[in-house]
Amino acid sequence: MRRWYVCGLREVRKAIKAGKAKAVLLAPNIEQIEAEGGLNDSVDDIIAACKEADPAIPIVFALSRKKMGEVYGFRKRMSAIALLELGGVQDQFEQMLQLAEEGRRRFAARQAAG
Repeated sequence: MRRWYVCGLREVRKAIKAGKAKAVLLAPNIEQIEAEGGLNDSVDDIIAACKEADPAIPIVFALSRKKMGEVYGFRKRMSAIALLELGGVQDQFEQMLQLAEEGRRRFAARQAAG
């Protein structure tokens, strides 16, 4: 049975490096750990790998860590999810990307205004 997604920073990074990730969802409330090899380094590695991929892998910052876990039916918190298959949900995927882009534009406008 094929997996539709993988969870966790380490698994997401592996899926990106293997060229299997179609999109990456990151929780915006990942705690900051700036020590070498900390969460900041892991998140930065994931973002850089997505940008360097050909074609670039879309990154969507959405949902809290708690909500992300709830969506996938877990009681634990999740920081990252990589979508591996889009079969049957292509329309919803495109809508998610459009909403993410709209959110980025709004965020940039707020940053510029204030």
